Amino acid sequence: MDPLAGTLQACLWARALSPAEFQRVLAGVVVRGFPAGSIVCGRGEPVNAWIGVVEGLVKLTTVSLSGKETTLMGVPAGGWFGEGSLLKRERRKHDVVALRESRVAFMRGTTFRWLIEHSLAFNRFLTMQLNERLGQFIGMVEYDRLLADVPEVIRPRVRDGVVHSWHLYAIRIDAERLSITRERFIEELRERGIGTSVHYIPIHFHPYFRETLGLKEGDYPVTERVFAGLVSLPLYPRMQDADVVRVSNAVREIVGEARR
Repeated sequence: MDPLAGTLQACLWARALSPAEFQRVLAGVVVRGFPAGSIVCGRGEPVNAWIGVVEGLVKLTTVSLSGKETTLMGVPAGGWFGEGSLLKRERRKHDVVALRESRVAFMRGTTFRWLIEHSLAFNRFLTMQLNERLGQFIGMVEYDRLLADVPEVIRPRVRDGVVHSWHLYAIRIDAERLSITRERFIEELRERGIGTSVHYIPIHFHPYFRETLGLKEGDYPVTERVFAGLVSLPLYPRMQDADVVRVSNAVREIVGEARR
């Protein structure tokens, strides 16, 4: 089977199309190859296609006023993106870069709009995808609001001129104000059925850099002090408002019980 046809048939919305409709969509898609590191499409370009990854992996990036690059999201094979800009008929806001050799599908805007007019399943898919992306952003805003009056929880902040991808919501607990460690804090959340993670482990803690560069614990005390309090709270596209409230309430409860 042609890889493009296989990619389309893997989409739930495409399975609802008749054979004739499917062929019409297939004819409205062009596939191009990109070597690793190359630009698939650039910031500021007109958006005239919906983009899907047939094979490989791409990332969406932006550059802040200070020149720092931020990766907003990675899109693996089978993923589609760019519907927001296409619907609004605006220019592309981000660069799209191939992380490895990739084959990328470009669905013409006319085909994309024909699907919107003729396919209920396609509209459901777009609604769900846009809602999930918005939901993750709202989750971040709600965490900020619900934890604003907990001084022992240091919330993430974005400096002026910097763009944050918000793929993580990493708080820092102020251990000097609490009678528990970060590890016990995580365990308390786990006992309440809430999983967390830690992002990211300092480079000089990794075996490769210890063995190769002779780095050791204590070399970067500021980094280690910050790391000791870091906890990434759950944040994902299908997270519901009730989930954010539940996690926030658990954080408030644990902190309240552990105040010095």
